[in-house]
Amino acid sequence: MRKRGYHQQVDKKKQKRKKGYIFLNIIACLLVVVGVVLIFQQPIRDYLLSMKIASHEAVAKTVTAQEIEQNNAQEANFDFESLHALSLQSVLEANIDSSQVKSIGEIAIPSVEINLTIAKGVSDLNMTVGAGTLRPDQVMGQGNYTLASHYSSYGGGKLLFTPLHRISTGAKIYITDLKNVYVYDVYWYEIVPATHVDLVDDVKDDKIITLITCEDGNAINRLAVRGRLSATYSTENAPKEALEAFQIMKNGRQV
Repeated sequence: MRKRGYHQQVDKKKQKRKKGYIFLNIIACLLVVVGVVLIFQQPIRDYLLSMKIASHEAVAKTVTAQEIEQNNAQEANFDFESLHALSLQSVLEANIDSSQVKSIGEIAIPSVEINLTIAKGVSDLNMTVGAGTLRPDQVMGQGNYTLASHYSSYGGGKLLFTPLHRISTGAKIYITDLKNVYVYDVYWYEIVPATHVDLVDDVKDDKIITLITCEDGNAINRLAVRGRLSATYSTENAPKEALEAFQIMKNGRQV
């Protein structure tokens, strides 16, 4: 009996040790997974971001002028303080919620390969898949039309508003509501403090566009770009470069 009891105790100790080893292995595996995620968080984030932008733009290219008008009538968020720097979490949320991004137009800058949805408001979601408007009262072709989007170093700096860092004076900026195409010529760009919020204000007797993104991934300062309105066209008569960027064809998408 004593011998049997002794063996039972030994077996119990072995089982406890085995469970302990299994638990430690699980913890070790979890730590490895967490470590890998931390190391590759930015590449994962940026890869998912590029895929999300591409898929969203494919959907946005099917939006009609009537839908844009309806989207523009909806309420939106304009609270700058609610914004956060681009993160893996915001990209994952964009993959889930991007259907909530309602297009009110598009922006294209062919010289730096920007072609994005314009969404009403400055939510993290809007700025993760396109460019968001910064004031509720702004109108294309009037006053100071202001837009902001995120910065990302992924893919050679080609995502969202990151290419603005390669802009030059004289570059053409096109925006459209699919009824008209508005052409702006870049005349100024500068790195400014994040506190330079007066950039969203109208400039007396001037019709301009102001584009804002982060200076870099640290999101401390901002790059601001301004263009002056030089022409307004109906979608049918817009420059070929704009028609190709927005995929507008006569009797086609604008209807």
